Formats: sequence, structure tokens, C-alpha cells
Amino acid sequence: MRKRLAGRARSGARVRSGLDVLVERGFDSLRGKRLGVLCHAASVDRSGTHLLDILSSRRDLRVECLLAAEHGMDASLPAGVDVPPSRRKDLLVHSLYGSTRPPWPKILATVDTILVDLQDVGVRVYTYASTMHECIEAAAKYGKQVVVLDRPNPITGVRLSGPVSGVALRHGMTMGELARLFVAEHDLPSSCVSVVALEGWTREMWFDETGLPWVPPSPNMPSLDTAIVYPGFCLFEGTNVSEGRGTFMPFEQVGAPWLDNRAAIERLDRVRPPGCTFQPVVFTPHSIPHAAKSPAYRERVCRGLRICVSDRDTFAPVLTALWTLKVIKELEPGKFRWRRQQFDDLLGTPEVRKAIDAGDSPPTIAGRWQTALPEFEDYRTGFLLY
Repeated sequence: MRKRLAGRARSGARVRSGLDVLVERGFDSLRGKRLGVLCHAASVDRSGTHLLDILSSRRDLRVECLLAAEHGMDASLPAGVDVPPSRRKDLLVHSLYGSTRPPWPKILATVDTILVDLQDVGVRVYTYASTMHECIEAAAKYGKQVVVLDRPNPITGVRLSGPVSGVALRHGMTMGELARLFVAEHDLPSSCVSVVALEGWTREMWFDETGLPWVPPSPNMPSLDTAIVYPGFCLFEGTNVSEGRGTFMPFEQVGAPWLDNRAAIERLDRVRPPGCTFQPVVFTPHSIPHAAKSPAYRERVCRGLRICVSDRDTFAPVLTALWTLKVIKELEPGKFRWRRQQFDDLLGTPEVRKAIDAGDSPPTIAGRWQTALPEFEDYRTGFLLY
């Protein structure tokens, strides 16, 4: 059994989230404002107390409505499932995720400020940054303000990788920094967004070095270990290889009933992607009501491989995932299939898929986005807070 990486805290580390800072300031900037609150299960302070419980205990604050992103406020809905409107703590919960677009004029007629507190995982395709983006655009349009309570990028703010599509796939930014970037990108008034910054966080910190509690921000993000592999192994959602949904180690193991997993591992061991090893596993995806109702290969035995991260500082999740995809495709050419549109959407380009089909090596493929990454890194400097 491999050693788990999460759970390590720096000696004396006392990072304060934006929520912790706002509590320490006594919510002074929000008194008298009518608030809409966008939050989820991970919107907790250092002691684990949820934002909504903190707000409900204060009589000097006016919360008029709640807003729910993908997975719902309790992170209890599987990916892609419509979030229905509901009520919580006698407040209407407006859904910001589903087939019906949110009634922004109706929502914003009742509030002055949207308070956003969402834990992200530092990957462009993860859901919450796009929801925050939509809130910012709506607020700017109707003359309202967004206040972002910042939280750490759990996989550090110094490592960037993957193609750049607006931002890099692994972008190394916090939600507060992304909010500042979105304002500039869309030429919105700078006054429409303010950020309550972290205190004590430095960019090289992993989440388990902050002293903050990890609460799964979505059903298939149970741990920091999952977040570490996610920038690369989320790409398996764009294939007919199971990405481990329906098991208790999503994204940390991939496989299929038709995969010769030991042969795949032998080939990967020759390549030796940095910072990790691979273990053969057998798993059976099951329907998990709040995480994976209909996972790929449900109730079928899958032969797979587990990604065992031995050095997260040298581990390259996107490059490792490309090697794994290439090996599986070449090993099982008659059985491996792309979900083309989904895979291309995840990367923001069809060129990676086409390059793998053409037999290009993952380092060659990665080299094609290396010129764009320094440009993005330089561009993002103007929006960084730490």
C-alpha cells in the first residue's frame, strides 16, 4: 500500500482563508449590504464551521438568497447533473448549474453583493471558476459587486502545465487571482470585484502544508491526492477508459475490462515518468448515488493501473497522463476509443489527440505548449496576489 501524501502540515503554518480573514475583520465591509452567497461544502473556516452557519449567527448581516454551483451546496450531486432550485435556512437557493440559465435580473434585484467562497483545485476544466466567472459578468452588467473569499490553490501556485486556452490547464492561480484576470479579460469595471486575500499562504505551498481542513469540494475530489493527479488524469473522461469514477479512488486509477494492465505498466516503467510509479489493480465501478450514478463499465471488472505519486514536486500529471494514454492506445488499438469532442474540450484543442494518433511522443507534444506557458506566466503576473 502506498503512502498517502495528504495530511502533512508545515510546522507552525497558520494560513487564514479569505473566510477566516473576513471573520477576524468582523464582516465590516458587508454590513448593511444585501447579500447573495455562492458557496459549497468546502466553504468552511479553520475550525470546520461552514460559512452559512457563521452568517446565520450574525444579526448585522442580511443574506437574501443563496446560489448553488455544480454538485449543489452540499457537494452531493454527481458531475453533469442539473442542480434544482431549493430552499435552505429559509432562503431560496438559485441554481447556477443546469439546462436552464439562472434568472440573473431576478436574483440581482434582491442583492447588492454576491459573496463567493468556493474551493478550487487549480485546473482550468474544474467547474467552479466558470461559475464565478458567470457571476462576475452578471454583477458587472447589473451594477452589483462580487466579493471573493480567497482560498489556496491546493496543488501550489508555482506549477503550470498543459495547453493554454485563456489560462493554462494547470494554471497555478487562486480563485481570487482568477477573478482579477476575468475582470481584465472582459474589460469590466475593476470596482465590480474585490478579493479578501489569504494570509500566510505562499505560492509553493501544497494544501496539506496550510493547516486548513480539507473538505471534498466535489464528490469525486475526496482528497489532496486526487487533486494532485487530476490535472492529467481528468483527460481519461474523454476516452472509453474508466477514470476510476464509481470507486473510492477516482482519477488515481484508470482501467477497462479489455486492458492488459501488466503489459501497460511494463511499457510505462520503461518510460519512467518522473515522480511516480504504477501498480496493477483490479476494480469494479459501482453506482455511487452522490458521486457516480452511471460510471463507465458499471459492475464490470476492470483491469487497471494505479498512479502512485512518490514525489509530488517532480510529478508531471499532464505528461504522465499523455504517456498512459499513448501506451494504452498502442497496446489496445482495436479497443481504445476517443470521445473526441469531450477530450478536445478538456484540453482546449484537438491537436493533442491528433498528435497521439500520429504517434508523437508525449515530450514532443508537451514541447508544443512550452512556448505558450511562459507567455501566460508572464501575463498572469499582473493578477497575482501572493
